[in-house]
Amino acid sequence: MKKIILLISIGLFYISAQAQNDSNKYENFELIIRTSNDQVVLTSKKGSAWKKLTFSTNNLPQAIDEYGMTVLENKVNKREKSEKTLADYTFILNIEKDEIILKGLEGTVWKELTFPCADNDCDSKINEMGMR
Repeated sequence: MKKIILLISIGLFYISAQAQNDSNKYENFELIIRTSNDQVVLTSKKGSAWKKLTFSTNNLPQAIDEYGMTVLENKVNKREKSEKTLADYTFILNIEKDEIILKGLEGTVWKELTFPCADNDCDSKINEMGMR
């Protein structure tokens, strides 16, 4: 019985330690996504080298990282972070059938976020954990 309790305790400790390590690998960033007419405007509140990105909905899907709009092929050769205040994240933004779809590729807890965007007029905050 003591061995079973010991094994369970060790297992719980390991799971707790692993969960702590997983949460530490996500760095803080905060973005606001606004759409109107045929434009998408992203505003970075923290964790990015850029302050504002604007592009046409005709140019979607678009990959975004802490340095701005990017091409996924460029992410193969990982750049070293020159600024400790930047988060290390990459996601793809797309709009389909009145929905905004975000696919987290790096630095996000979420793998995909989808939220309605009727009449292409939306306003949403996201961070490494999801929508806020």
